[in-house]
Amino acid sequence: MKKSIIVLIYLLSISNLYSQCDCEKIFRTDGTIIQCKTLPIGGDRNLQMGMSLLTNGKDRFIALTIRYISEPPLKIGGNLTVRLSDNSMITFTLVTSQSSYIGNSEVENGIYLINESQFFKIRNANLLTISILLSDNRLHTIEATLNKDVLTNQARCI
Repeated sequence: MKKSIIVLIYLLSISNLYSQCDCEKIFRTDGTIIQCKTLPIGGDRNLQMGMSLLTNGKDRFIALTIRYISEPPLKIGGNLTVRLSDNSMITFTLVTSQSSYIGNSEVENGIYLINESQFFKIRNANLLTISILLSDNRLHTIEATLNKDVLTNQARCI
């Protein structure tokens, strides 16, 4: 009886954790992925950025979405660098990028690979700044003003 209660409490806590994660399983022809909800992290007068984590069960990735407000959309041109609240900087390797539409807005999406040591760091420190090279050959840096803990929280889910 005591073991049953312990198992039940454990299952309820695990169930509660996943219900707080706001992640979903997506079945694709090339396999199943788990993707967490993209949350806004900051922006400026020209663009807004959002981030989330996803996994294919083997590797983990950051999904970056850039929505343009006033300028024509710029293509994602390179790796993603973040500065964390522990004052470390991490550069993530671009795997793929593409343009798409959300509502009537054209957005750019980038997928970045996360290795184990990078995953440990984002799990333990919040975002401060996000820097990315875009097709105008300028490094764009955005301060994380919203959802600074998006990667930290989602890392506990995948």
